[in-house]
Amino acid sequence: MLKKAPPGKELRKSSRYRDIATELQKEIRLGATPVGELLPTETELMARFAASRQTVREALRIITEQGLIVLVPATAHRRAYRDQVRARATRFIEVWMTASLDECRQRDAKGLYAQHSDGQVAGLPGADLAYEPPELPEVSARGGEDDQALLEILKCLSGPIASRQA
Repeated sequence: MLKKAPPGKELRKSSRYRDIATELQKEIRLGATPVGELLPTETELMARFAASRQTVREALRIITEQGLIVLVPATAHRRAYRDQVRARATRFIEVWMTASLDECRQRDAKGLYAQHSDGQVAGLPGADLAYEPPELPEVSARGGEDDQALLEILKCLSGPIASRQA
């Protein structure tokens, strides 16, 4: 487990993201995060490691540079946020999961839309926060089960990915 900074002393950011990357790599090697499983979301990693989004993204970048494929279930509502990650990643595939707001509500395993309706959650894309769809995603998936999108993702993973800057 990562060391916490002593009271009054902050760990340097440069060592922090390396520590997070090392911890995640260790979990993958030891099977705590099985190969093929999604990593926790950025938000979950931020909470777990008490780190900023940028620090978590930097840790994930290190893992990708070492040849591990990192799937990050990011729900960045602004195109600029996703483009920032794209610009820093060695390889990046943006998969746009198209779904109506009603579909999102029905498939909401965490109950965020219900919590939003009850006033417990704010800043939810599609509810009270605008979502900017990607302009040129590598893959567009329709609905929850899209075999063609899966084939396109596998094709992207098996071949070179053009570095497309936003």
